[in-house]
Amino acid sequence: MPVYDAALDFLASHRDNCAAQYERLTTLPSPSAAEMVEADNWEVDGFVNDPATRALFRETKGAGQMHRPVMRHLAERSWKNQGGLDLIMGRVYQNKVVPDVIPDLAPLNPLTFAVKEGVVEPGLTIKPSLIEDAPTIYYQPFQHPSTPSKAKPNPTALYTLVAVDPDTPDSVNHTFTQRLHYLKTDIPLSVTTGETPLIQSSLGKELVAWEPLAPPRNTPKHRLVFILLRQHNNRPSKLTTPPPRENFNVRSLMATFDFPLNSIVGVNLIKSEWTEDQAEYINKIWKEHRGKDKAPVYTRVAQEVRYGKPLNSLHVRAEAIRERAWQRSLEEFERETGVGIVEDFEAEDGVTSDPSQGPGPKKEE
Repeated sequence: MPVYDAALDFLASHRDNCAAQYERLTTLPSPSAAEMVEADNWEVDGFVNDPATRALFRETKGAGQMHRPVMRHLAERSWKNQGGLDLIMGRVYQNKVVPDVIPDLAPLNPLTFAVKEGVVEPGLTIKPSLIEDAPTIYYQPFQHPSTPSKAKPNPTALYTLVAVDPDTPDSVNHTFTQRLHYLKTDIPLSVTTGETPLIQSSLGKELVAWEPLAPPRNTPKHRLVFILLRQHNNRPSKLTTPPPRENFNVRSLMATFDFPLNSIVGVNLIKSEWTEDQAEYINKIWKEHRGKDKAPVYTRVAQEVRYGKPLNSLHVRAEAIRERAWQRSLEEFERETGVGIVEDFEAEDGVTSDPSQGPGPKKEE
């Protein structure tokens, strides 16, 4: 059709004009930062509607081409328009990663979670055994972390990757704590490293090795949250010694090591839970990684207060009244039947369940 041929001629003419401007700016002996930004804009403007470029992006999704500004532009537009950004934001708030783990979110770039079977959608529930080996985590920024130059057309920045389970029961305090499952600092990333696996690669300094998720029996679904933080001023991290896994806190990490809110550049999460077919595997993980013969069995878990406000005096008195009533009920039952049942409501391996929540299923059940 003549109109189709005319459209192709127009796009080709526009592409060539923009390419000439791009060539003029990038061949300057010492282009300024503003000129480098202008060159990127010319490349995007000239090729964003070019049929050959669009076809290449459809085939590759930009893989191996992220040094080109137009490919990053198309990838960012595709991720947002096809619901990738909305999905991760929705799952983060739906699963209460905000405020349980982090206070809030700044604009994000894709942080992709994958296992051997393929990419996993954020927020899905998967079997614990699928992540016995560390999952593959990719991060694709769409914008340069700093202004490019002729000497450094694709500048890098340093990042910290942390993975936590915020649903570890704390029976003593009737709440949940965070357990650290992975920590790596000083990961150098640029717009061209989106295909580099953050955990498996040699990039960065691994401070805490991967520990598989192993939810105990009779606990709610455990969230495994991955957070990528950009380090302040592109300086090496001051975190040089491995922190303990137990009672870890992402907020404390951010406050102590100078991570403001906008340093959170990527988030992803999956969920997992104890099931009968996974019981043997979970016991194996507890024995190999936590030094226990098997995973504890909770008969009653902590209240799902998560990281809410501390109990006020009225709530403290109410908790005390409920606990006294529960203890009196146990004593009366024992007097009438001659059977003590307190030990039936304890967790194995010395983990005692919450005595104020009333009876729950026994271990054998």
